[in-house]
Amino acid sequence: MRKIALISFALLAACASDQDAAPKEVRVTQDTLSVRLTNGKLCKAPRPETGNWAGQFDTCDSPIEYRVEGVDRTNPVRILFEEFFGALGGEDLLLPEARVTLTAPDGQAWVFLSPPRVKAD
Repeated sequence: MRKIALISFALLAACASDQDAAPKEVRVTQDTLSVRLTNGKLCKAPRPETGNWAGQFDTCDSPIEYRVEGVDRTNPVRILFEEFFGALGGEDLLLPEARVTLTAPDGQAWVFLSPPRVKAD
C-alpha cells in the first residue's frame, strides 16, 4: 500500500511539472518557431504558407498558444547588414526579427524578441 502511494505521488508530481512548465527561450527562423520550456522540452511550429503565424503547439505537452509578429525595422546597423547580405544573395543569413507572444490556458502571457536584444555596456 505504501509503495502504491509513493508511486502515485511521483506520477502526480511528474504530471504537474509538465503542466507548470513555462517558456524559457524562443528562436524564430525563416520557417520555424522553436520554444524551449523550463522543463527542457522543445515545442516547434512551422510557418504557414499564408496568413498569420499564430496557433497552438502540436508538439508540446502544454497547450500554449503562440503569435509571431514582425517588429519595426529601427536598428540602422541591422538594416545595413540586411542590405549587404541581400546584395550578396544571403538574405537568409540573418534571423528574422520577430515579437513572439505565448499564452498559457490560464491567461498568463510571455513576450519574447527574437533574436534577443543585447544591451551594450
